[in-house]
Amino acid sequence: MTRHLILSAPLLLITAAAPAYAELVFFQSGRAMSVRAIRSENDEIVLQLRGGGDVHCDQSLIVRVEPDEVEYPDEVPELPRVVAEPDAPAIPQAFRELVTSTAARHGVDARVVNAVIQVESAYRSRCS
Repeated sequence: MTRHLILSAPLLLITAAAPAYAELVFFQSGRAMSVRAIRSENDEIVLQLRGGGDVHCDQSLIVRVEPDEVEYPDEVPELPRVVAEPDAPAIPQAFRELVTSTAARHGVDARVVNAVIQVESAYRSRCS
């Protein structure tokens, strides 16, 4: 119980004075995480993630909090959309249904499944 009081009092002071920029949170496990913001909610600490969302954790898991000196942009630039090249190998007719159903089942673009098969075996069922 005393340990909770020792850790939570400085933590609450740090989080109360924390500006809106990034913070480094150090955990008892030895790992660290950069977060957008930290707040206290009931008996939990809420870590606001950079990409959105929150992580709720017991304050006893956090050892210390320090300012993150690395500047991060507020918005992550959108990556360019990859477009299949016109000369990309087509899915052979005999495998088209299998590739498209497998891709749909796993939430992957059929072109990705096709590319993996092309690289791995070129649709040869037995490699010599």
